Amino acid sequence: MCAGMRVALVIDDDFATRRAIAQLLLTRGYGVCETVAPEPIPFMPSLDVIVTDVVTAPDLVSVRAWTRSLQERFGVPVVLVTGRSHIITAGAAALGVADIVPKPFDVDELAERVALALATFVADLPLLRWN
Repeated sequence: MCAGMRVALVIDDDFATRRAIAQLLLTRGYGVCETVAPEPIPFMPSLDVIVTDVVTAPDLVSVRAWTRSLQERFGVPVVLVTGRSHIITAGAAALGVADIVPKPFDVDELAERVALALATFVADLPLLRWN
């Protein structure tokens, strides 16, 4: 990959949505890895952001625990893309994510919010070290 290229992991169980998000990010200069389900998530040492739908139980406690586990594992911002109104209403801070983008989404808005999440994210968790 090119030096300075941002890498996004896109997680969505809907093929069309996952491809649309992946294509959007590719056209904006991101490297992209796609997956259908959160487990197993491929090892990605240079991962910069995760863009995901809710692929866990849709209750708020489960969503928060799952997104927290993603941040603990990768130390990167998580942008949640969902059509579930109760998750949107709860808000990003309550769920521990960088942002929540409602479905259906505008491609320019999604790209801007992913870029903003990258620009403003500060990891509040200790990163795991492999040495």
